[in-house]
Amino acid sequence: MTYIIGLTGSIATGKSTVVGIFQKNNIPVIDADLLTRELQEKGSPLLEVLASEFGSDILLENGELNRDKLGGRIFSSEEKREKLNHLFEPFFKELLKNRMDEFTKKHTKLLVVDIPLLFEADYTSLFDETMLVYTDEKTQLGRLMQRNNLTKEQALQRMYAQWDIERKKELADTIIDNSGTLENTEKQILNWIKTGGFI
Repeated sequence: MTYIIGLTGSIATGKSTVVGIFQKNNIPVIDADLLTRELQEKGSPLLEVLASEFGSDILLENGELNRDKLGGRIFSSEEKREKLNHLFEPFFKELLKNRMDEFTKKHTKLLVVDIPLLFEADYTSLFDETMLVYTDEKTQLGRLMQRNNLTKEQALQRMYAQWDIERKKELADTIIDNSGTLENTEKQILNWIKTGGFI
């Protein structure tokens, strides 16, 4: 049986670092962002649904999604953003389940799904366990300012646009504290993998 974990974090907490550690140890990872892009490819059934809801001009002449046009149409309307999420979700869930099934059929021991909006979109029921890449807010702020060359105000604005990291911490089954060194984070992951009997 395949044990599937939903991995999430917040901006600048180091989720990509943790994904890299899993991959380095030959644990397969499904990237939810890549699935989203796949769903937005030219000719996809989702694009047809979106065009019929938001107007055919959200598609470019070559049939690809005009992200700017769609973004402009939904940006100022909470109702339209909710509608977009409502239309998107069944397509995403079906594709994600199909990908997870591929690994289950191969009897993969452990599968990681990297999914940014795990708690916000309430995908927890799809996984055996949820794992949060955590840093305290001060560390998160410092890393974000440095990484994206932002002022404190700009960085805080981006952080506050997401769910608070402490709120996610309360919901997660497992916490990987990425406030320290890379070696320390790697040690936590390897301990978790070994304790679970996955290597």
